[in-house]
Amino acid sequence: MLHSGKLAALYGVPVLALNTGRVGFLTSPRSPERISASELLKSSRRETRRLLDVEIVDADGNVRFSAPALNEAVISRGEISRIIDIELSVDGCGIYTVRGDGVVIATPTGSTAYSMSAGGPIVAPEVSSVIVTPICPYTLTARSLVLPDDAEVSARVFGLGDRVAILTLDGGAPFSLQEGMKAVVRRSEKALELLIPDKASFYDKVKTKLFGIG
Repeated sequence: MLHSGKLAALYGVPVLALNTGRVGFLTSPRSPERISASELLKSSRRETRRLLDVEIVDADGNVRFSAPALNEAVISRGEISRIIDIELSVDGCGIYTVRGDGVVIATPTGSTAYSMSAGGPIVAPEVSSVIVTPICPYTLTARSLVLPDDAEVSARVFGLGDRVAILTLDGGAPFSLQEGMKAVVRRSEKALELLIPDKASFYDKVKTKLFGIG
């Protein structure tokens, strides 16, 4: 769904997704039975989900990688089980340094995924924001940040030596980060048009999928 959603957003194609699993915040709670595709389309409401644009910039200022994310961008430690240091900046202003397993930079759509599991807040999809959540920080002071969606978030890794850190977007293929590289995350001009074929609200999904009520 995440991969298809990003492709659809690139070409401006609305997506109707039906849930066949247990979580699926982007999908209908259950697949309707005995209903045609045209009926589904007519009865569905639309939600717009903004994407993030993610660039990897090396120590010399060269862009080494660029791709969109629908849920989140995650910077994490590599195969060697050691904590990493990540310097976080917002609009060019240094905020704090995360020392730990990494950091999640998420959209509201992704707030119910890895960011939530790492202790971040649940954010309703209509709230225009970017969520920054440290992963297992080795400190008592590093907390999640909820930023306006036009903020530019920079996360620079350092102190790696000959090790590497890993960038993943929406759980996809990893990109290796070396000493001094940084991820620059901005609001994308692209957005996913999601078709919702039922009357369940976001809060209904939180209640049923996260709290097991209903």
